[in-house]
Amino acid sequence: MKLIRDGKIAKDEWSYETESPKLPLKKPTIVDYEVWESTKDELLKQDVQIGVKLKSDQSPDLISKDLEQIGIVVLEFPLFRDGRPFSYAVLLRSRYNYKKEIRAVGNILQDQFNFLQRCG
Repeated sequence: MKLIRDGKIAKDEWSYETESPKLPLKKPTIVDYEVWESTKDELLKQDVQIGVKLKSDQSPDLISKDLEQIGIVVLEFPLFRDGRPFSYAVLLRSRYNYKKEIRAVGNILQDQFNFLQRCG
């Protein structure tokens, strides 16, 4: 998966894990919300940053109490016409004052890049 930051392909320092990762972690790691919820205590003991990926039907409200401990939030777009992740990004910035990185992954069209940047 290519990371596009500021219109350019960038190196991704984060590892993506879809299941409970093997501990100890050696680099910053992004886990699905379900993994975060079931292994949060163990993950937070690691010496690396932890990120959480939310599906489009998972509101940021689910992680609102943990945002200070989360190094990155990843919002998944299952379909280019599913706009919920745009709203979630706005919520993260405005309601929860989340200052760290928010990423979009999934089915995203190049035409949507400007909207993504506006959301934060």
